[in-house]
Amino acid sequence: MLPDIDNWINWLTIDKSQATVAGYAYELRRLARDFPDKQPADFTPQDLQRYLAGRRAAGCGDATIRHAVNALRSFFAYHHSPAAASLPMPRPKRKIQRTLSFEQALAVMAACNTSSIIGKRDLALVALMLDTGLRSREVCRLKLADLNVDALLLKVIVKGGQEKFGVYAPETANILAAWLAERATIARSDAPTVFVAIGGLKPGQGLTTDGLRRIFARIGQAAGFKLSPHDLRRTFATLTITLGAPTRMVQLWGRWQNIQEVQRYTEALTAQGFERYSPIRAILRGLEP
Repeated sequence: MLPDIDNWINWLTIDKSQATVAGYAYELRRLARDFPDKQPADFTPQDLQRYLAGRRAAGCGDATIRHAVNALRSFFAYHHSPAAASLPMPRPKRKIQRTLSFEQALAVMAACNTSSIIGKRDLALVALMLDTGLRSREVCRLKLADLNVDALLLKVIVKGGQEKFGVYAPETANILAAWLAERATIARSDAPTVFVAIGGLKPGQGLTTDGLRRIFARIGQAAGFKLSPHDLRRTFATLTITLGAPTRMVQLWGRWQNIQEVQRYTEALTAQGFERYSPIRAILRGLEP
């Protein structure tokens, strides 16, 4: 069956990312190892169900099983076999995702020691990501040519390759300006990005997403809680909603494709945000609309 898998992988490579192709290929090669005597046309739905049951028994969670089902459906559809068409897909269990309160966001900013170049860069990263909701890949790829501090605008390539704009406050522009003044002394002449590495193996070169994760882990440790870059994107959504921004505007400012994504991100709104709307609070305090 391995030649059939190779042909499918070549076809898959045209449309899928490298990571997706590698993950799908792993599943099918594992299947071929478990059923060494079968060809694609020989598989039945029961064979694939038994394979997935074995994966589950080995400790695989819902995300891994969903990934395996997607891989099997793709492979057998490519070979015009209905064997995988009826495989059940585990339903994702929704969890409330981590977001920061105003106090925690301030603690993150305070954890950036601006007496150093590293601290100025880190504060600029935090401020820009909190104010615009930039994703990790977007902030790492952000170019100097696409940042207009005077106009409080930036231009970024989002998922799907589309070009979108971001806006931010004058306070964020001032923090950025302080970093850019320092950046000029350490960035390589061929580094086009706003944020660059300081120290490490590639000083002065563009910041990578792995480097960004390490920076946020360090900042979180200094602030006293776990922190990832994507926490700031969720926090952008929750805090702007708390401050009264319409959901539609948050969707546009955060460059989400649909409003349901914003609603999912803002499930973590805290009880403190509800206080101003509490009927009992209004009754007891004699407040009126």
